[in-house]
Amino acid sequence: MNTRSRAQSNVGKIIEAFANKQGKRSKKRISDVGPAKPRATRRNTRGALIDISNNQVDTKRVKVKKGNLKKKSDTGPFLPQDSRQGPIPVPSTNAGNDNLQRKSGCCQSTSGFVDFDIANESDIGVPMKDESDCEDEKREMKKEIDEILKIDAADLHNPQAVTEYIQDIMIYFRSTEALRSPQARYMDTQKDINSKMREILIDWLSEVHLKFKLRPETMYLTVNLIDRFLSLRMVPRTKLQLVGCTAMLVASKYEEIYAPEVRDFVYISDKAYTRDQILMMESIMLNTLQFNLTVPSALRFGQRYIKLAIGVDKRFKTLVEYLTELTLQNYNFLVYLPSKIASSAVYLALSMVSGKPRKSIWTPLLKSQTNYDEEQLSVCVRDLQALASKNPEKYRAVRKKYSSRRFLEVAKIPVGSPLFQ
Repeated sequence: MNTRSRAQSNVGKIIEAFANKQGKRSKKRISDVGPAKPRATRRNTRGALIDISNNQVDTKRVKVKKGNLKKKSDTGPFLPQDSRQGPIPVPSTNAGNDNLQRKSGCCQSTSGFVDFDIANESDIGVPMKDESDCEDEKREMKKEIDEILKIDAADLHNPQAVTEYIQDIMIYFRSTEALRSPQARYMDTQKDINSKMREILIDWLSEVHLKFKLRPETMYLTVNLIDRFLSLRMVPRTKLQLVGCTAMLVASKYEEIYAPEVRDFVYISDKAYTRDQILMMESIMLNTLQFNLTVPSALRFGQRYIKLAIGVDKRFKTLVEYLTELTLQNYNFLVYLPSKIASSAVYLALSMVSGKPRKSIWTPLLKSQTNYDEEQLSVCVRDLQALASKNPEKYRAVRKKYSSRRFLEVAKIPVGSPLFQ
Protein backbone atom coordinates (compact mmCIF):
# COMPACT_ATOMS: atom_id res chain seq x y z
CA MET A 1 0.00 0.00 0.00
CA ASN A 2 1.52 3.34 -0.99
CA THR A 3 1.69 6.40 1.24
CA ARG A 4 -1.42 8.06 -0.23
CA SER A 5 -3.65 4.97 0.04
CA ARG A 6 -2.34 4.28 3.57
CA ALA A 7 -3.33 7.80 4.62
CA GLN A 8 -6.76 7.48 3.03
CA SER A 9 -7.45 4.05 4.51
CA ASN A 10 -6.50 4.96 8.08
CA VAL A 11 -9.62 7.04 8.55
CA GLY A 12 -9.73 6.18 12.23
CA LYS A 13 -6.67 8.37 12.78
CA ILE A 14 -8.30 11.21 10.87
CA ILE A 15 -11.41 10.97 13.04
CA GLU A 16 -9.28 10.85 16.19
CA ALA A 17 -7.32 13.91 15.07
CA PHE A 18 -10.51 15.80 14.29
CA ALA A 19 -11.95 14.92 17.71
CA ASN A 20 -8.75 16.03 19.48
CA LYS A 21 -8.86 19.31 17.57
CA GLN A 22 -12.40 19.92 18.79
CA GLY A 23 -11.30 19.20 22.37
CA LYS A 24 -13.72 16.34 22.84
CA ARG A 25 -11.57 13.51 24.16
CA SER A 26 -13.34 10.59 25.78
CA LYS A 27 -11.88 8.02 28.18
CA LYS A 28 -14.85 5.69 27.98
CA ARG A 29 -14.64 2.44 26.10
CA ILE A 30 -17.51 0.68 24.41
CA SER A 31 -17.60 -1.93 27.17
CA ASP A 32 -17.89 0.83 29.81
CA VAL A 33 -20.55 2.79 28.03
CA GLY A 34 -22.73 -0.21 27.35
CA PRO A 35 -25.67 -0.38 25.03
CA ALA A 36 -27.89 2.64 24.77
CA LYS A 37 -31.56 2.28 25.38
CA PRO A 38 -33.32 2.28 22.06
CA ARG A 39 -35.54 5.24 21.49
CA ALA A 40 -39.07 4.76 20.31
CA THR A 41 -39.17 4.23 16.59
CA ARG A 42 -41.27 6.48 14.46
CA ARG A 43 -44.75 5.32 13.88
CA ASN A 44 -45.81 4.63 10.33
CA THR A 45 -48.25 7.41 9.61
CA ARG A 46 -48.73 6.29 6.05
CA GLY A 47 -50.67 3.18 6.99
CA ALA A 48 -50.13 -0.44 6.10
CA LEU A 49 -50.31 -1.91 2.65
CA ILE A 50 -53.88 -2.60 1.63
CA ASP A 51 -54.74 -5.41 -0.70
CA ILE A 52 -56.26 -3.70 -3.68
CA SER A 53 -58.32 -6.76 -4.52
CA ASN A 54 -60.05 -6.57 -1.11
CA ASN A 55 -60.33 -2.81 -1.02
CA GLN A 56 -63.61 -2.59 -2.92
CA VAL A 57 -66.71 -2.54 -0.79
CA ASP A 58 -69.05 -5.43 -1.51
CA THR A 59 -72.19 -3.48 -2.22
CA LYS A 60 -75.62 -4.98 -2.62
CA ARG A 61 -77.50 -4.56 -5.82
CA VAL A 62 -81.17 -3.90 -5.20
CA LYS A 63 -83.70 -3.78 -7.97
CA VAL A 64 -86.51 -1.32 -7.43
CA LYS A 65 -89.57 -1.02 -9.58
CA LYS A 66 -90.15 2.22 -11.38
CA GLY A 67 -93.30 2.75 -9.35
CA ASN A 68 -91.26 3.09 -6.12
CA LEU A 69 -89.16 5.92 -7.50
CA LYS A 70 -90.07 9.57 -7.44
CA LYS A 71 -89.92 11.56 -10.61
CA LYS A 72 -86.64 13.22 -11.50
CA SER A 73 -88.42 16.54 -11.87
CA ASP A 74 -89.57 16.40 -8.22
CA THR A 75 -86.47 15.26 -6.36
CA GLY A 76 -83.57 15.53 -8.75
CA PRO A 77 -81.77 12.16 -8.93
CA PHE A 78 -83.95 9.06 -8.70
CA LEU A 79 -84.27 8.05 -5.03
CA PRO A 80 -86.54 5.46 -3.35
CA GLN A 81 -89.46 6.84 -1.39
CA ASP A 82 -88.43 4.84 1.68
CA SER A 83 -85.16 6.47 2.72
CA ARG A 84 -84.32 3.57 5.01
CA GLN A 85 -83.40 1.49 2.01
CA GLY A 86 -80.35 3.67 1.52
CA PRO A 87 -78.77 4.50 -1.84
CA ILE A 88 -79.47 2.07 -4.65
CA PRO A 89 -76.56 0.90 -6.83
CA VAL A 90 -76.94 0.10 -10.47
CA PRO A 91 -75.95 -3.33 -11.77
CA SER A 92 -73.04 -3.01 -14.15
CA THR A 93 -72.01 -5.33 -16.94
CA ASN A 94 -68.43 -4.08 -16.97
CA ALA A 95 -66.58 -4.59 -13.69
CA GLY A 96 -63.59 -2.47 -14.70
CA ASN A 97 -65.71 0.51 -15.70
CA ASP A 98 -67.79 0.08 -12.54
CA ASN A 99 -64.68 0.28 -10.32
CA LEU A 100 -63.41 3.27 -12.25
CA GLN A 101 -66.82 4.94 -11.93
CA ARG A 102 -66.96 4.38 -8.17
CA LYS A 103 -63.39 5.63 -7.71
CA SER A 104 -64.07 8.86 -9.54
CA GLY A 105 -67.31 9.44 -7.62
CA CYS A 106 -69.48 9.56 -10.73
CA CYS A 107 -73.15 8.61 -10.86
CA GLN A 108 -74.72 7.31 -14.01
CA SER A 109 -78.53 7.05 -14.06
CA THR A 110 -80.55 4.75 -16.22
CA SER A 111 -84.27 4.47 -16.90
CA GLY A 112 -85.00 2.52 -13.73
CA PHE A 113 -81.86 2.37 -11.60
CA VAL A 114 -79.21 4.71 -10.20
CA ASP A 115 -75.67 3.75 -9.12
CA PHE A 116 -74.98 4.48 -5.45
CA ASP A 117 -72.67 2.83 -2.95
CA ILE A 118 -74.89 1.51 -0.19
CA ALA A 119 -71.99 1.71 2.30
CA ASN A 120 -71.67 5.46 1.78
CA GLU A 121 -74.88 7.03 2.97
CA SER A 122 -73.41 10.50 2.66
CA ASP A 123 -74.15 10.30 -1.06
CA ILE A 124 -77.83 10.89 -0.33
CA GLY A 125 -78.73 14.45 -1.14
CA VAL A 126 -75.26 15.27 -2.48
CA PRO A 127 -75.36 16.72 -6.00
CA MET A 128 -73.77 14.40 -8.50
CA LYS A 129 -70.99 15.40 -10.87
CA ASP A 130 -71.88 16.24 -14.41
CA GLU A 131 -71.39 13.50 -16.95
CA SER A 132 -68.82 15.65 -18.73
CA ASP A 133 -66.69 15.88 -15.55
CA CYS A 134 -66.91 12.13 -15.09
CA GLU A 135 -65.84 11.52 -18.65
CA ASP A 136 -62.87 13.89 -18.23
CA GLU A 137 -61.73 12.04 -15.12
CA LYS A 138 -62.07 8.71 -16.87
CA ARG A 139 -60.04 9.94 -19.83
CA GLU A 140 -57.28 11.30 -17.58
CA MET A 141 -57.14 8.09 -15.60
CA LYS A 142 -57.05 5.97 -18.74
CA LYS A 143 -54.31 8.19 -20.18
CA GLU A 144 -52.20 7.78 -17.04
CA ILE A 145 -52.62 3.99 -17.09
CA ASP A 146 -51.68 3.87 -20.76
CA GLU A 147 -48.53 5.90 -20.08
CA ILE A 148 -47.45 3.58 -17.27
CA LEU A 149 -48.10 0.50 -19.39
CA LYS A 150 -46.10 2.01 -22.22
CA ILE A 151 -43.21 2.78 -19.86
CA ASP A 152 -43.15 -0.72 -18.39
CA ALA A 153 -43.51 -2.36 -21.82
CA ALA A 154 -39.82 -1.64 -22.48
CA ASP A 155 -38.86 -3.94 -19.57
CA LEU A 156 -41.48 -6.59 -20.27
CA HIS A 157 -38.87 -9.23 -21.14
CA ASN A 158 -36.53 -8.30 -18.27
CA PRO A 159 -37.35 -10.59 -15.32
CA GLN A 160 -35.46 -8.35 -12.89
CA ALA A 161 -37.79 -5.45 -13.70
CA VAL A 162 -40.84 -7.45 -12.46
CA THR A 163 -43.15 -5.19 -14.42
CA GLU A 164 -46.27 -7.13 -13.38
CA TYR A 165 -45.57 -6.47 -9.69
CA ILE A 166 -43.79 -3.10 -9.77
CA GLN A 167 -46.83 -1.06 -8.75
CA ASP A 168 -47.51 -3.24 -5.71
CA ILE A 169 -43.82 -3.18 -4.80
CA MET A 170 -43.69 0.63 -4.84
CA ILE A 171 -46.85 0.83 -2.70
CA TYR A 172 -45.25 -1.55 -0.19
CA PHE A 173 -42.02 0.47 -0.14
CA ARG A 174 -43.94 3.67 0.56
CA SER A 175 -45.78 2.01 3.46
CA THR A 176 -42.61 0.65 5.11
CA GLU A 177 -39.93 3.25 4.42
CA ALA A 178 -40.55 5.07 7.69
CA LEU A 179 -40.20 1.85 9.70
CA ARG A 180 -36.67 1.09 8.45
CA SER A 181 -35.29 4.64 8.52
CA PRO A 182 -32.84 5.79 11.24
CA GLN A 183 -33.75 8.39 13.80
CA ALA A 184 -33.21 11.86 12.41
CA ARG A 185 -31.39 13.31 15.44
CA TYR A 186 -29.60 10.29 16.86
CA MET A 187 -26.30 12.18 17.18
CA ASP A 188 -27.78 14.02 20.15
CA THR A 189 -27.55 10.76 22.13
CA GLN A 190 -23.96 9.97 21.08
CA LYS A 191 -21.34 11.23 23.53
CA ASP A 192 -18.10 10.52 21.68
CA ILE A 193 -18.89 11.07 17.98
CA ASN A 194 -20.58 13.77 15.92
CA SER A 195 -21.91 14.37 12.42
CA LYS A 196 -18.52 15.51 11.11
CA MET A 197 -16.96 12.16 12.02
CA ARG A 198 -19.83 10.44 10.25
CA GLU A 199 -19.12 12.53 7.15
CA ILE A 200 -15.45 11.52 7.21
CA LEU A 201 -16.37 7.85 7.59
CA ILE A 202 -18.88 7.78 4.72
CA ASP A 203 -16.48 9.70 2.45
CA TRP A 204 -13.86 7.00 3.06
CA LEU A 205 -16.43 4.23 2.52
CA SER A 206 -17.35 5.81 -0.83
CA GLU A 207 -13.74 5.38 -1.94
CA VAL A 208 -13.68 1.80 -0.65
CA HIS A 209 -16.96 1.11 -2.47
CA LEU A 210 -15.49 2.40 -5.72
CA LYS A 211 -12.22 0.50 -5.24
CA PHE A 212 -14.02 -2.81 -4.70
CA LYS A 213 -16.36 -2.07 -7.65
CA LEU A 214 -19.47 -2.84 -5.62
CA ARG A 215 -23.09 -2.31 -6.64
CA PRO A 216 -24.80 1.04 -5.83
CA GLU A 217 -27.32 -0.79 -3.63
CA THR A 218 -24.47 -1.88 -1.36
CA MET A 219 -23.49 1.71 -0.55
CA TYR A 220 -27.04 2.74 0.31
CA LEU A 221 -27.56 -0.27 2.55
CA THR A 222 -24.19 0.34 4.23
CA VAL A 223 -25.13 3.88 5.22
CA ASN A 224 -28.57 2.74 6.40
CA LEU A 225 -27.02 0.05 8.62
CA ILE A 226 -24.55 2.53 10.11
CA ASP A 227 -27.22 5.09 10.95
CA ARG A 228 -29.69 2.57 12.34
CA PHE A 229 -26.97 0.96 14.47
CA LEU A 230 -25.78 4.30 15.83
CA SER A 231 -29.41 5.15 16.61
CA LEU A 232 -29.52 2.20 19.02
CA ARG A 233 -25.98 1.82 20.38
CA MET A 234 -23.38 4.11 21.91
CA VAL A 235 -20.10 3.91 19.97
CA PRO A 236 -16.73 5.52 20.82
CA ARG A 237 -14.76 7.22 18.10
CA THR A 238 -12.10 4.50 18.15
CA LYS A 239 -14.71 1.95 17.00
CA LEU A 240 -16.51 4.10 14.44
CA GLN A 241 -14.40 2.87 11.52
CA LEU A 242 -14.99 -0.69 12.71
CA VAL A 243 -18.75 -0.07 12.51
CA GLY A 244 -18.34 1.26 8.96
CA CYS A 245 -16.27 -1.72 7.77
CA THR A 246 -18.68 -4.18 9.33
CA ALA A 247 -21.71 -2.46 7.82
CA MET A 248 -20.17 -2.65 4.34
CA LEU A 249 -19.27 -6.30 4.90
CA VAL A 250 -22.87 -7.15 5.84
CA ALA A 251 -24.29 -5.08 2.97
CA SER A 252 -21.92 -6.80 0.52
CA LYS A 253 -23.06 -10.23 1.67
CA TYR A 254 -26.65 -9.13 1.15
CA GLU A 255 -26.34 -7.38 -2.23
CA GLU A 256 -23.27 -8.74 -4.01
CA ILE A 257 -22.74 -11.99 -5.87
CA TYR A 258 -19.03 -12.05 -4.99
CA ALA A 259 -18.69 -10.11 -1.74
CA PRO A 260 -15.33 -8.93 -0.34
CA GLU A 261 -13.90 -11.12 2.40
CA VAL A 262 -13.09 -10.15 5.96
CA ARG A 263 -9.38 -10.04 5.23
CA ASP A 264 -10.06 -7.43 2.53
CA PHE A 265 -11.52 -5.08 5.13
CA VAL A 266 -8.63 -5.81 7.49
CA TYR A 267 -6.28 -4.77 4.69
CA ILE A 268 -8.24 -1.70 3.59
CA SER A 269 -8.36 -0.39 7.17
CA ASP A 270 -4.56 -0.71 7.39
CA LYS A 271 -4.93 -3.51 9.96
CA ALA A 272 -6.51 -1.16 12.46
CA TYR A 273 -8.84 -4.02 13.45
CA THR A 274 -8.39 -7.76 13.51
CA ARG A 275 -10.52 -10.41 11.83
CA ASP A 276 -12.04 -11.42 15.18
CA GLN A 277 -13.03 -7.84 15.96
CA ILE A 278 -14.87 -7.47 12.65
CA LEU A 279 -16.70 -10.78 13.11
CA MET A 280 -17.65 -9.85 16.67
CA MET A 281 -19.00 -6.47 15.52
CA GLU A 282 -20.93 -8.23 12.75
CA SER A 283 -22.71 -10.36 15.34
CA ILE A 284 -23.46 -7.33 17.53
CA MET A 285 -24.79 -5.30 14.59
CA LEU A 286 -27.07 -8.03 13.22
CA ASN A 287 -28.55 -8.78 16.63
CA THR A 288 -29.04 -5.09 17.38
CA LEU A 289 -30.90 -4.61 14.09
CA GLN A 290 -32.75 -7.93 14.56
CA PHE A 291 -31.54 -9.04 11.12
CA ASN A 292 -33.82 -6.52 9.36
CA LEU A 293 -31.76 -5.77 6.27
CA THR A 294 -34.40 -5.24 3.58
CA VAL A 295 -34.91 -1.48 3.40
CA PRO A 296 -36.47 0.76 0.71
CA SER A 297 -33.67 3.12 -0.32
CA ALA A 298 -33.73 6.38 -2.22
CA LEU A 299 -31.93 4.54 -5.03
CA ARG A 300 -34.90 2.21 -5.56
CA PHE A 301 -37.39 5.07 -5.60
CA GLY A 302 -35.17 7.05 -7.94
CA GLN A 303 -34.85 4.19 -10.42
CA ARG A 304 -38.64 4.03 -10.67
CA TYR A 305 -39.22 7.78 -10.87
CA ILE A 306 -36.59 8.20 -13.60
CA LYS A 307 -38.70 5.99 -15.87
CA LEU A 308 -41.69 8.26 -15.31
CA ALA A 309 -39.74 11.28 -16.57
CA ILE A 310 -40.45 10.81 -20.27
CA GLY A 311 -37.84 11.84 -22.83
CA VAL A 312 -34.71 11.66 -20.67
CA ASP A 313 -31.36 10.08 -21.50
CA LYS A 314 -28.59 8.20 -19.72
CA ARG A 315 -26.91 11.40 -18.57
CA PHE A 316 -30.09 12.46 -16.79
CA LYS A 317 -30.23 9.10 -15.02
CA THR A 318 -26.60 9.46 -13.90
CA LEU A 319 -27.32 13.00 -12.68
CA VAL A 320 -30.18 11.77 -10.49
CA GLU A 321 -27.90 9.07 -9.06
CA TYR A 322 -25.26 11.70 -8.29
CA LEU A 323 -27.69 14.04 -6.51
CA THR A 324 -29.14 11.16 -4.50
CA GLU A 325 -25.74 9.82 -3.50
CA LEU A 326 -24.66 13.26 -2.30
CA THR A 327 -27.29 13.09 0.43
CA LEU A 328 -25.77 9.94 1.95
CA GLN A 329 -22.85 11.88 3.35
CA ASN A 330 -24.94 14.74 4.73
CA TYR A 331 -26.39 14.09 8.18
CA ASN A 332 -29.11 16.73 7.80
CA PHE A 333 -30.92 14.73 5.10
CA LEU A 334 -31.93 12.04 7.59
CA VAL A 335 -35.04 14.10 8.32
CA TYR A 336 -36.40 13.27 4.85
CA LEU A 337 -37.85 9.94 3.77
CA PRO A 338 -36.06 8.12 0.93
CA SER A 339 -39.02 8.63 -1.43
CA LYS A 340 -38.91 12.40 -0.90
CA ILE A 341 -35.14 12.52 -1.48
CA ALA A 342 -35.54 10.58 -4.74
CA SER A 343 -38.42 12.79 -5.88
CA SER A 344 -36.43 15.93 -5.09
CA ALA A 345 -33.40 14.60 -7.00
CA VAL A 346 -35.57 13.94 -10.07
CA TYR A 347 -37.15 17.39 -9.77
CA LEU A 348 -33.77 19.15 -9.48
CA ALA A 349 -32.25 17.10 -12.31
CA LEU A 350 -35.17 18.00 -14.59
CA SER A 351 -34.62 21.68 -13.89
CA MET A 352 -30.87 21.36 -14.59
CA VAL A 353 -31.10 19.59 -17.97
CA SER A 354 -34.50 20.52 -19.42
CA GLY A 355 -34.32 24.30 -19.43
CA LYS A 356 -38.11 24.45 -19.08
CA PRO A 357 -40.02 26.83 -16.82
CA ARG A 358 -40.39 25.55 -13.28
CA LYS A 359 -44.15 25.08 -13.51
CA SER A 360 -43.85 22.56 -16.34
CA ILE A 361 -41.18 20.36 -14.71
CA TRP A 362 -43.37 18.24 -12.45
CA THR A 363 -45.82 16.43 -14.70
CA PRO A 364 -49.20 15.04 -13.52
CA LEU A 365 -47.81 11.52 -13.96
CA LEU A 366 -44.87 12.19 -11.63
CA LYS A 367 -47.15 13.87 -9.13
CA SER A 368 -49.61 10.98 -9.00
CA GLN A 369 -46.97 8.23 -8.88
CA THR A 370 -44.68 9.88 -6.31
CA ASN A 371 -47.56 11.29 -4.21
CA TYR A 372 -45.61 14.55 -3.85
CA ASP A 373 -46.51 17.91 -5.34
CA GLU A 374 -44.17 20.86 -5.82
CA GLU A 375 -45.10 22.45 -2.51
CA GLN A 376 -44.27 19.30 -0.57
CA LEU A 377 -40.89 18.99 -2.30
CA SER A 378 -39.89 22.65 -2.05
CA VAL A 379 -37.87 22.43 1.20
CA CYS A 380 -36.03 19.23 0.27
CA VAL A 381 -35.27 20.52 -3.25
CA ARG A 382 -33.89 23.75 -1.83
CA ASP A 383 -31.61 21.86 0.60
CA LEU A 384 -30.46 19.50 -2.15
CA GLN A 385 -29.73 22.40 -4.48
CA ALA A 386 -27.66 24.12 -1.79
CA LEU A 387 -25.72 20.90 -1.17
CA ALA A 388 -25.01 20.32 -4.87
CA SER A 389 -23.83 23.90 -5.38
CA LYS A 390 -21.09 23.58 -2.73
CA ASN A 391 -17.47 22.96 -3.68
CA PRO A 392 -15.74 21.69 -0.54
CA GLU A 393 -12.00 21.21 -0.42
CA LYS A 394 -12.15 18.02 1.66
CA TYR A 395 -14.31 14.90 1.73
CA ARG A 396 -15.39 15.13 -1.89
CA ALA A 397 -15.22 11.46 -2.89
CA VAL A 398 -18.71 11.47 -4.43
CA ARG A 399 -18.04 14.66 -6.42
CA LYS A 400 -14.72 13.28 -7.67
CA LYS A 401 -16.38 10.01 -8.66
CA TYR A 402 -19.10 11.68 -10.74
CA SER A 403 -16.66 14.13 -12.32
CA SER A 404 -14.97 11.32 -14.25
CA ARG A 405 -15.79 10.32 -17.82
CA ARG A 406 -17.09 6.99 -16.62
CA PHE A 407 -19.98 8.82 -14.97
CA LEU A 408 -20.40 11.34 -17.82
CA GLU A 409 -19.00 14.23 -15.73
CA VAL A 410 -22.46 15.04 -14.34
CA ALA A 411 -20.93 16.65 -11.24
CA LYS A 412 -19.75 19.49 -13.50
CA ILE A 413 -23.28 20.43 -14.64
CA PRO A 414 -24.21 23.90 -13.25
CA VAL A 415 -26.88 23.74 -10.59
CA GLY A 416 -28.47 27.02 -11.62
CA SER A 417 -30.44 29.63 -9.68
CA PRO A 418 -32.57 28.60 -6.69
CA LEU A 419 -35.90 27.08 -7.72
CA PHE A 420 -37.73 28.01 -4.52
CA GLN A 421 -37.24 31.22 -2.63
